[in-house]
Amino acid sequence: MLFVLVLAMVVSNGKNSDNNSVQTFTKKNYKEIKRVELLNVEHNLFDKAVDLKRNGKYKEADRIYTELMNTYGASCVLYVAMAKNLASAQDYNNAITLLKNVIKTLGENQIKTKSDLERLIVLNRGSINQEVCLLLWNSLDHLESIEAIKNNRFSDNEKLEYLRGVSGNPRYQIN
Repeated sequence: MLFVLVLAMVVSNGKNSDNNSVQTFTKKNYKEIKRVELLNVEHNLFDKAVDLKRNGKYKEADRIYTELMNTYGASCVLYVAMAKNLASAQDYNNAITLLKNVIKTLGENQIKTKSDLERLIVLNRGSINQEVCLLLWNSLDHLESIEAIKNNRFSDNEKLEYLRGVSGNPRYQIN
């Protein structure tokens, strides 16, 4: 599945390259989410943005994600990828905004925590779309972690471990 592609890790040859680290991105006029998945036409550019993020080129990745959003509209998968890119660049506020939009859309305003999702799964066993459920769980998990980082509830090691995973770069360093 495409979401697994976003989570895959690729080793880059160094720290966060160029001068894209720890930058605040301009808050965009995020579009209303219209669908869960990417359109087929988006995949090549999306994959390029993921590779740029893994190599620490967050501004370049952000430009591609924004182009995809403006051209094809917003999707949950795109917003999760954008949030991970922003978190990698340590722009936690914008990452949180995007994840909350995904959670609101997928959870239909009924789910705000993993416990809410667990209850829904138990009550509706067998009738919940597994891909949507997985994307929602991952979004909730990322939101929880990014909020913990923002509010200094993670140790330095926990923060580094999370950011290495979300950036797709095992050599990621916090600046």
